[in-house]
Amino acid sequence: MHIAICNASIPYHKTLEYRSLRKACIDLTVANERANEDIEEHLAGRQLDSTRRLLESKNKGPEVVVLEDFGLTVTPRDKKRRHSAQATVDVAIGNQRQSLLASANNAHLQMAIADMVHCDGLPFAQVGRIRFRKVLKLAKTASSSFKCPSRNQVSGVLLDKNFDSCWDDNRNILLASAHIFGLYWLGDGATIGRAPMTNILGGNGMCAPIVVAIIDCTDHMVSGGKKDAVYIASLFKENMELLFKGRELELDVLKETTDLFFFDGASNVQKAGRCLEAYYPRAHVLHGVEHVIALFFKDLASHSIVKVRGGCNVFYFLHNDSPSFCFSPINIIQRMILIECRLYNVYGSGASHGIYALFQAHAALHNDGKYFGLLRGCSTRMASWFIAMQRSLRQRSALSSLVHDPKYALLDIVKSEEKVRLATIDVKSDQHWKAKYKLVKIVEPALVALRCADSNKASMDKIYFLTDQMSKNLVRFEDELNDEELFPPLEDGDAGLDCVEMEEDMVFGQTSDGREGDVMAAPVPGDDDVLGDDEWIGMEHTLTGFAGEVADIWHRRKRTIDSDFAVTAWVCSVVPVVREDVKARMDGNHREAIERVITKMYYDDDREPEVICHEFWVQFNHFQNKTGKFANEGRWRLDLVRQGESHVWHQHYSLPYYSVFGKVACRTTSKILGIGAAERSWGAVKHLKTDKRAHLSSGRVEKQAILYSTARIEEARAKRQAKEHLDGDFDIAANWGDGGEK
Repeated sequence: MHIAICNASIPYHKTLEYRSLRKACIDLTVANERANEDIEEHLAGRQLDSTRRLLESKNKGPEVVVLEDFGLTVTPRDKKRRHSAQATVDVAIGNQRQSLLASANNAHLQMAIADMVHCDGLPFAQVGRIRFRKVLKLAKTASSSFKCPSRNQVSGVLLDKNFDSCWDDNRNILLASAHIFGLYWLGDGATIGRAPMTNILGGNGMCAPIVVAIIDCTDHMVSGGKKDAVYIASLFKENMELLFKGRELELDVLKETTDLFFFDGASNVQKAGRCLEAYYPRAHVLHGVEHVIALFFKDLASHSIVKVRGGCNVFYFLHNDSPSFCFSPINIIQRMILIECRLYNVYGSGASHGIYALFQAHAALHNDGKYFGLLRGCSTRMASWFIAMQRSLRQRSALSSLVHDPKYALLDIVKSEEKVRLATIDVKSDQHWKAKYKLVKIVEPALVALRCADSNKASMDKIYFLTDQMSKNLVRFEDELNDEELFPPLEDGDAGLDCVEMEEDMVFGQTSDGREGDVMAAPVPGDDDVLGDDEWIGMEHTLTGFAGEVADIWHRRKRTIDSDFAVTAWVCSVVPVVREDVKARMDGNHREAIERVITKMYYDDDREPEVICHEFWVQFNHFQNKTGKFANEGRWRLDLVRQGESHVWHQHYSLPYYSVFGKVACRTTSKILGIGAAERSWGAVKHLKTDKRAHLSSGRVEKQAILYSTARIEEARAKRQAKEHLDGDFDIAANWGDGGEK
């Protein structure tokens, strides 16, 4: 038998890098263990409460079981036998037998667990999840009379008790900081398993949006009703008031704390928002930022589409433009998207096994041994093709080395397929990469805004700054946008255009990437968007050519994002780069917008609105100039400032000293930007109501979906906090300008 011994060692010049990497891995492991401990601690309390409810429902007192530890109480015998200090032969054999029996039992249990995972098609990570390990831990303490709950018990009384406990927990979390940060509400509609459904979520500055209700609207539709504004508004009002049921002055507290409603651009939900705004006079109704940004990218990709086929020009105009725009350079956006689609189909989709295997090897070589591929865009997902361009830019070196690899040139598909030949030309084209870089660089603030909207973190104080950065980018890169060498107009016989059209149906003809009944993760609003195409209003600017057309598209959507609420949060931000922007740009129009928000927030105050606004401006001057209670320079160097948590900073250092400014700052800066959480919550419903469980009742779907989504949110939040503890937060100032050029 030959024994191979590894004599490999780490080079001296790599020692520090290895130690740093090893320390980072250890820190991440410790952080994940800390997160699991936090989740287990929370889970223990939840299950204890559910068990108490179950015992009470069976009319059994708490003395039946010790809820604090679930331990077995061992009663000592009245008479104890004396044992010799020296073990006999029989005792030694018995101990050995017990040890062997324990080992056999452990192995038997491990095999049973593995068999359950394998045969039930569960993910292998199931054995590491906290709830599964909690079951094993509690099983040790169960008595011999324990019986596994039946299917009806799990879907009946146990589901009810678990849901009631989760509901109370969610309500307490949601309302804990409502008097400081206020509440925001969001909702979305979808068709799941051919059933019309609506969800409602709520949140405050200290927690991510929580699922409040998932309503099946089938009965309402059967009775002849519609999902119109009145019905949607009544659903929100009913479920919002249910949270405050049993609390003193419940309706007054709800009206006092409700600040915002978020919806997409559909006319029925926007009208429902207006109904709710009338009932809750402090509330504002806003479009979800991610939907507005999605409409911008959709317009950018489809405005004044020109198709050239064999010398016959077929024109499709999104707006009533003059035919003089038929060869506008904006067509290059569509062509770049189609070429991006071709790059994915050739190199990233795996359609050609040989090309894909080589690309994997080169991608890993250029990314420290870690492979990540190209992204597949989709016309129904928000800005996905522009995000795919970001990824392909990152993979440029890998693609370049791939097409220059001798093994790549020997592949038969490279020699025979025209699509592959043109993709190779695209990779080798410096002009292609430069145009893609400039385009992604210009729209980067919009992509950052989309990221902020999708993060479910308080970012209202940053969005007005981001939209202005996007406008400034259009001015800054006007010459590059109008450069016909970078962005040439389409012409008949354009190289590769016929082959690009082969990809066209996959991009512009694609409406869904799933089966019937699927809900897209982020659907692009359709023709029922409130800001319809017939409301095209050109904004005043001095840009011309391609840059002017992009500016028209951007400013049309920008005005929906730049609300009075966003302006108010902007002036209250503690982020240094945003504060400098406030000093440079704030004018009388901004002051009027802020005063409208203050007047609405204090609509029932005995004081005159002018008096309250004056008090706000006096206190705001202290904040802006770092005087008064804001003169402590150490407070401006806290991690809260670097992490952009303006609402938490104001809670500690503004609200205790300045009542008006502190309240306005806490209420406005603590809000998220969109309804991404409402759309993602449908994933929990789809996970439960599959084709095999299509007949699952709506009540059980609602309860289990809330339990499932709450558990996923808790785990994601704990792991995100652990990761942020190691990596720090996203720096908003480092994503454009001179610092972002590199």
